[in-house]
Amino acid sequence: MTSRNDILISACDAQAIGLMLGDWPRRHRLEQETAAELATTIASARIVASDELAHDVVAMDSTVTYVEIPDGGAETVRIVYPVQANAGAGRVSVLSPIGRALLGRFVGSVIDVLLPTGRQFAIRIVEVSRGRVSNDEALALA
Repeated sequence: MTSRNDILISACDAQAIGLMLGDWPRRHRLEQETAAELATTIASARIVASDELAHDVVAMDSTVTYVEIPDGGAETVRIVYPVQANAGAGRVSVLSPIGRALLGRFVGSVIDVLLPTGRQFAIRIVEVSRGRVSNDEALALA
């Protein structure tokens, strides 16, 4: 049985992220710690078949609206692979603190986020809309 506190990741996303992380630390030395944190998230997640992932769970290519707690405004971002990231366009890398925090979480989840600057805050997911990246596309982007 799934708990609302579980981190759920589709098998497709786990495979693609695993491939991306394979040599990421070697090619991007400044992101070694970040890559290790994402790998830990994947390792501790419950992996489910892609067609079994609930629609209110954040997956890769999801557009997510969250609010900062207690009284922050709403932010909407799309969770993408690092090669697609563009913060100005609202495309947030899964390697970023926000991307890692959101991946695998449900609508209603409250998550603590720690930024590299040391700032810590909590966010609550209010809406998730999933994209339609195929397994082949995901593997190519990874």
